[in-house]
Amino acid sequence: MNPALENWIPSAVVSTLLVFAGALLVRGHLRSWRTRRADATLDPGDLLHYQAQFRRRVTASTSLAVIGLLIVIGDLAIPWRERPAVFAVYWSAVLVLTGYIILLAVADALATAAHTRASIARLRAQQRQLERQAAELREKPQTSELPID
Repeated sequence: MNPALENWIPSAVVSTLLVFAGALLVRGHLRSWRTRRADATLDPGDLLHYQAQFRRRVTASTSLAVIGLLIVIGDLAIPWRERPAVFAVYWSAVLVLTGYIILLAVADALATAAHTRASIARLRAQQRQLERQAAELREKPQTSELPID
């Protein structure tokens, strides 16, 4: 096999996997967002959280697919032996994009954790309120509602 062809095969495989993974992730995020957006029982604050989450996740997934394309382009189009400076700048930009994806993932994890904590606190407050109401109902004397003949 031609050595030049052997060199691009690993990058083409990785690139293809990243592009497909990014596309599948975007598809999943779209489905999830449509479901949540159509849920009439969602609190407006929850809907805002899910909308921001959708934007972060679609941005990260799309960037992942772009990195997949950049890998194969960088491997095939940049003559790294003849133009090492261009090669360095190009791959530095790819690394910066990778860092951006990592920052989006961290921001998403932090936002999801904060939203989960707030949701749990809200549910616990509702639980305490319901428990107080149940205790009040238990303490009230039971009166017969049946008419006396």
